[in-house]
Amino acid sequence: MTNYEKWQLYCRDLFTNRTFVKWGWHALIAGALERRFFYDNEETPQWPNQYTVLIGPAGVGKGMVLDEIRAMLRHHCVSVPSAYSRGQAQSIAAMARYERTGAAPDKQEYMYKLAADSTTFESLLVELANGIVTDPCLHYKSGKVEHIAHSSCTFVLDEFTSVFKAHSEDLLTFLLTAWNCKDYHRKTKKSGHDDLVRICLNLVGGTTPSEFAKLLRKEIVGTGVLGRTMLVYADHNDKRGIKIPARDAEQIKAGNDIKELLKQIKTQYRCITYTPEAEEFLLRWYDSSDFRVNHNGRLDEYYVRKINHLHKLTMARHIGEGNFTTQVPAQTLIDVINFMAENELNMHKAFTYGGRNELSPFPRRISDFVAQKPAGCNMAGLFAEFHTDMNRDELNDAVQNALALGYITFNPQTQNYYATKTTDMSRVFR
Repeated sequence: MTNYEKWQLYCRDLFTNRTFVKWGWHALIAGALERRFFYDNEETPQWPNQYTVLIGPAGVGKGMVLDEIRAMLRHHCVSVPSAYSRGQAQSIAAMARYERTGAAPDKQEYMYKLAADSTTFESLLVELANGIVTDPCLHYKSGKVEHIAHSSCTFVLDEFTSVFKAHSEDLLTFLLTAWNCKDYHRKTKKSGHDDLVRICLNLVGGTTPSEFAKLLRKEIVGTGVLGRTMLVYADHNDKRGIKIPARDAEQIKAGNDIKELLKQIKTQYRCITYTPEAEEFLLRWYDSSDFRVNHNGRLDEYYVRKINHLHKLTMARHIGEGNFTTQVPAQTLIDVINFMAENELNMHKAFTYGGRNELSPFPRRISDFVAQKPAGCNMAGLFAEFHTDMNRDELNDAVQNALALGYITFNPQTQNYYATKTTDMSRVFR
């Protein structure tokens, strides 16, 4: 069983969509790789950090996957020397040791740095600026343990859009810089300078289509951030129940294996390369018609940087199996390309619920309402339902959009609207 499969086994009983679980694995490993793994060469490296957003209605289980990522990255702790005072005692035992010997105990910190669960843009900058660590790692060139300095951090956001509520322009600039792990410098009027060096920010969060729509209205489309973000959309749970059972022995072992892998990853500094066969395949695929799967115009930004996403995800998939010293084979590239293509088929759906047009969610809501009326629903019935949200002219526009999108049909004899049996969005967006 691969580690990727072990993760899916470990998360088997979560009330969520399996797509979120699979992408959660890649986000988890990206957080563990930090600024200690890179693709191809040190002069123009491609770092492994990712921006991943799980998008789905409330109750689809985005938070459950995010909780598992957070728990895994917080499992291991390391001891670091710290200035000590009695007021900083970590436990009664530590205080007793201090009283007996006068020796200051080491401070316990997480092996992998996570930003606070709720933080602001300003505090995130402070964390990265003060978060430089020096990890003893087995260096891929010398074969010896060398100390690697970096400031890496994983940001797990239960609500992805929350960080955009203040300083959104500065945040956009920072995210563009941080995705490539470049140094970030900012001069402020009152707070001096922010100088962040050797950074690596891995971001994974969740949001609902309606909240994502509000973010789109801030005109972040075209800034480059969406092109650097993997939008993972799912609209239903694969399973539900009255409770999540305790993990069985097989799941516990799978979880322990993953935790051990995270500990091993921390000790490595590696350059990831592809086999000659993989390079040859990648060149053919890059110039083929298979490169772009979804032709929705909203995804143009993403496809400009799809090759970068591929390198990042491939590093996570390869190192996630503990392959520290081997090159990436062609089959791994093929698996990741197919994995991305499956997601790209649904990626446009994250945009169908909103954008700069504030009425854009209503065609879908009209469809859902009409679907509850097997005998159909006339305009008077629609207005009675939606008059608190729209005036009559806006409702007419929303109904026409629902018809154009294929969500509903109109029978001129009965003057009623009916829900379509299925909505094939591919005919609209391909």
